[in-house]
Amino acid sequence: MVLPTPLSAAVSTLLAITACVTAPLGNADPTTQQAPFPTEKSGTTIHVTEYSTATADVTVNNANWISSGCSAGGGCNVIELTIVGKSDTQFSYSERSITAASSPWRQDPYRDIQGGSSTVDYQKINKTPPLRSGAVTNGQTAHGYIAYDSTVKQGDFYIEFNDPNAPAAPTPLAGWKVHT
Repeated sequence: MVLPTPLSAAVSTLLAITACVTAPLGNADPTTQQAPFPTEKSGTTIHVTEYSTATADVTVNNANWISSGCSAGGGCNVIELTIVGKSDTQFSYSERSITAASSPWRQDPYRDIQGGSSTVDYQKINKTPPLRSGAVTNGQTAHGYIAYDSTVKQGDFYIEFNDPNAPAAPTPLAGWKVHT
């Protein structure tokens, strides 16, 4: 059956409108998953509970881009971090388990996550003391700097506090979006 031209144009238009109206709405970017842990901006404190039930208030105080003097003479991002113990159980941390990434959280084994650099000379870049690894309990405070000098470049990036003692790693417990 052949439809007259005006009628076929009307049917085509109606089918196109129906397809647009009934098409599922979605986002093509898979990175927009909501993180399954609390996230904030730099300068905000997050109350973190580790797998061991130890708790602490963790704050990414600020972030800076250091243009030179980091590993291999290049630039690096440096965060200032404060951890205040809030439980009698030891709350553990390490520069390797406080990670940075240039993209927001998502379940992706190929995501560009990196731990803090152990090769940066913190005195040379005037960011001391470095925050290496340790534990705090109720009333104790740890404070220091962590440098990221590999894939995370200047601009927006994302810090995640991972439980260093979790049975499945990495296990992010809190996150911050920062800008340098």
